[in-house]
Amino acid sequence: LLRTADAANLDAVIIANPKSDLYNPNVVRSSVGCLFTNQIATGTTQEIIHFLEENKIEVSPIKIKEETLQNFIYEISKNVNPRSQSRIISGLKSFFSYLIFVYLIFMNKNKFQ
Repeated sequence: LLRTADAANLDAVIIANPKSDLYNPNVVRSSVGCLFTNQIATGTTQEIIHFLEENKIEVSPIKIKEETLQNFIYEISKNVNPRSQSRIISGLKSFFSYLIFVYLIFMNKNKFQ
């Protein structure tokens, strides 16, 4: 995730409810230094949603515009070989599907209790 964020030149990575220490040697090693070149914030889901809403940042992955995704894919294609591009896009597709799933559960949590 951190390497993808770095490759995509994202401004920051926000992690809700982290399950491992960001400075665990395995995380540091697998991030290949991206841990130190990205702005990373952590918090509970509620804290992050509050921060995003307070700063008028869209919370819903459903509201991501097609143009934004196309620009992201274009930017990746400039710096990454085709094999890696397909891996990144495949991973993002799965991750995006997961985000939508979690978002829908969160927005309908009263129905599931």
